[in-house]
Amino acid sequence: MFERLHIAWRLWRLVEQAREGHMDTASAVTLAQLLIPIVVPLVLAGLKRLAPSLPSWLLPVLAPFLGALSAGLSGVTDVGTGAVLGAAGVGLREVVDQSRKAITTPAPTA
Repeated sequence: MFERLHIAWRLWRLVEQAREGHMDTASAVTLAQLLIPIVVPLVLAGLKRLAPSLPSWLLPVLAPFLGALSAGLSGVTDVGTGAVLGAAGVGLREVVDQSRKAITTPAPTA
């Protein structure tokens, strides 16, 4: 829950710095690193919709590779950290999915 606030705060700081005419490179890199766990599950969801015949076990395996690829292409961090951030994004998505299921599914009565 607080991750969204942190990302929003970082984005707000970058916008303010851009308005003032100077950009803090460290803040931009940190924001890009924070966005990897959000972007990777979105890309995987897009892949799942574009190719529904992909095996379900393949999507979590692709997450570290997509994280490493995005980190390597953007140059914000090393590919190992990008892989960990990509896997963390899938873990975060699973926590959200399981929480939604727990809230919406009624408890079984005995």
